[in-house]
Amino acid sequence: MARILLIDIPLPNEKKFGKFLSRLGSRFPPLNIILLGTILHQKGHSVDFIFEDDSYDDIRQKLKSFNPHIVGITCMTMSYYYLKDVAEIIRDYNKNIHIIAGGFHPSIFPDDVMRENNEVLAVFIGEADNTLADMVSLLEKEDFSSEQLKVIPNIVFRAPDGSLHKTDSQPFIDNLDDLPFLDYSLANNYFKRFHPAVNRHFLPLPNAAVYVSRGCPFNCVFCGRSITGSRIRSHSIEYRIDLIKHLKKKYNIGSIVFTDELFTSKKSDILKFCENIRKEGLENILWACGGRVDSLDDEICQSMFAAGCRQITFGLESGSQKILNNLNKKTTVEKARTALRLCRKNNLTVTASVILGSFGETISTMRETYDFIMSNPIDYVGLCFFTPMPGSESYEVYKNYGELLTTDFRQFNTFSGLVFIPFGLKKEDIIYWRKKIYRDFYFRPERIYREMRYLNNKASWKYVFKTIFK
Repeated sequence: MARILLIDIPLPNEKKFGKFLSRLGSRFPPLNIILLGTILHQKGHSVDFIFEDDSYDDIRQKLKSFNPHIVGITCMTMSYYYLKDVAEIIRDYNKNIHIIAGGFHPSIFPDDVMRENNEVLAVFIGEADNTLADMVSLLEKEDFSSEQLKVIPNIVFRAPDGSLHKTDSQPFIDNLDDLPFLDYSLANNYFKRFHPAVNRHFLPLPNAAVYVSRGCPFNCVFCGRSITGSRIRSHSIEYRIDLIKHLKKKYNIGSIVFTDELFTSKKSDILKFCENIRKEGLENILWACGGRVDSLDDEICQSMFAAGCRQITFGLESGSQKILNNLNKKTTVEKARTALRLCRKNNLTVTASVILGSFGETISTMRETYDFIMSNPIDYVGLCFFTPMPGSESYEVYKNYGELLTTDFRQFNTFSGLVFIPFGLKKEDIIYWRKKIYRDFYFRPERIYREMRYLNNKASWKYVFKTIFK
């Protein structure tokens, strides 16, 4: 059996969120590599991890202590440039280790990744849940040749002569229930290392991040869908309930963060899920989720709260209908206002994710967003800079709407890296409105009073202070 080290390229929170916000953001590893590790472990392989809050020295130490045969590396666009550094560290330790890559950026640009990183043997395109173990079985063979990789679907591999070859494609996994529960015990003290963002301080620890669906049918211009597809694929309600029972029994969790993009997409499913939570007596396990503003009604909000939901995150993006249309959000400002009022009525706290500097953004539209945020029942707001990410429609057409300040992907950070300026605006304009919204929103007396009410127990205060002042 093989020893496989799975690496999420080290990238400190300060690089992701900026110096201050780094203390407030969540710390979760990409769940996909824990799932891959779980699958490999069930096949009898030994698995270990490096996560993004580790360091290059941690990689070197892990290579010595674990001595892997195979290393799998996942990366996003922002961390891609560090792939070569990590691969060279591995090569310096042992040039015979097989290095494979995957994740969002390699899936979008597999040929570029292979050409720019000679140390990498193969790149997975999209989902690898059903194929990584098969590749490992080939790599274990004493007579292995990279030509044998042609039977593994959805990859680009390097032949012995250095040429690149793309294998046949494979459809998305249709029945997610065939996948195992994540084995968090494999993930290096998961429940001590990782935690939700500070705005979810009311979720009792330990907390588990999970997802129960993949895919999104919408086509927002800033988002890429090539990895998960345009059709929502979901675990069954029975699987979800069994998962919660498993998490409670094995890890004694106090709360869950559902990381699905569209957790509330289907009314019948969410109502049945909440009903089954109550039937099984699991409503004391509190949870948070994400959803669209046009997917809620009063019945759903009531049912979610009764089943333990305490917080929902909306991708509001803007308070300007013009900008929502430019982003192809296919929703309205009025629907957002209605959803926020429904959540407040049903005691669901709301985090609003907002983008500044979008296609067609002006001083006037940013003022509209400011007015919307200040006049509606929002509990927390997170402000991102519009970033034309590779793999999204915006990356293909951004030249029609503004100027890209850099092509250095390391700066493509929606929280702290302002790289796109729409025509008619200056960089200083966007930064000004971001600071103004944060300052005026969070330092209102009524907002401070409401937060004091949320911090109504010793555990919440302890969590906030530990997170901010660690």
